[in-house]
Amino acid sequence: MHKLVGALLLSTALAGSAGCFAAVRIYDAPRNDYHRWDSGEERAYRAYLTERHLEYREFKRLGPGEQEQYWGWRHDHPDRDRR
Repeated sequence: MHKLVGALLLSTALAGSAGCFAAVRIYDAPRNDYHRWDSGEERAYRAYLTERHLEYREFKRLGPGEQEQYWGWRHDHPDRDRR
């Protein structure tokens, strides 16, 4: 019984954290629009880093100029997250 309750609590916690990740919206000030940061956006961001030979850093830890460079690239590659 304890294993069942533990598994239920773990699955609930994991589902809750995935829901939070899917709900993040980021404002792109130079282009005056919002982007939803989800698993597709994360894949696109990683493709951007790979293309530019950059090490992974969380997007929120990038400086404003670095974020702006990403969004510029992203607008030129709108379907990168659809794979």
